[in-house]
Amino acid sequence: MDAICAQALSQTMKPVMPARLRTPAMIPGPRRVATWPFCSTRRTRRDRYGALMGELGDNIHTFIDDDRAADLLAKYYRGAYTGSRFDTSVQLKSPDPHCFTAHDFAAVATLSVPLSGAAVCGLLDSEAALTELLRKVPVETDLVDATDEAITAIYAVQKELDKVMDIGHVTRSKLLAHKRPLLVPIRDQYVLKALVGRDHGSFTEPLRDALVTDRSITERLEAVQHVASIPQKVSTIRALDVIVWMITHGDTQVAD
Repeated sequence: MDAICAQALSQTMKPVMPARLRTPAMIPGPRRVATWPFCSTRRTRRDRYGALMGELGDNIHTFIDDDRAADLLAKYYRGAYTGSRFDTSVQLKSPDPHCFTAHDFAAVATLSVPLSGAAVCGLLDSEAALTELLRKVPVETDLVDATDEAITAIYAVQKELDKVMDIGHVTRSKLLAHKRPLLVPIRDQYVLKALVGRDHGSFTEPLRDALVTDRSITERLEAVQHVASIPQKVSTIRALDVIVWMITHGDTQVAD
């Protein structure tokens, strides 16, 4: 039973493994290596969840410790990828952090998610309810520092967005990520499959917990951004999103 349990847990979040891996000297301090406790049927839910968070952290390190990470981040933000405008273009910055505007609608289109007319009308019709809920979501809080109350507030906005026609979970995440770039991660199929082994389900809270458990992830992403020297600093979770996406899929889309 213990062997079966260990095998099942080890396959839960199988990453897409990049070709070259190393741990550069610029990483501040030693990174945490997750240790898996003895697996048994008596193990508590908290123990299992903690192990999975450790594996998510290790999966993240698989990509951000890759020696291509800085070069790929720099390549993405050189401008050939339309998504590079999502979080750097002044023209796409919404003037109201608590209201979805045309700036947000245009921004998600740069990530290959153009909104349908029905979706735009639904968002406009839901403006009052969405604005009330967005006011409860902190603006200047990084995901690593997010409280459970902040996560709950995000989920409340997600639930309201789910009522809008033609707004799926991917579009929903990109709208929210544009309103709260420090706090809400983008849900991309390649990134999710690489980090958590699936393209659906919860991601914001598990990612928050992984960042809290392993602070070297944030330190490493800050270092990668510094080396990449991209024109404008982006959030930690956006840098993670771009690096994983480029390694698993995006690098082949645009020639060097």
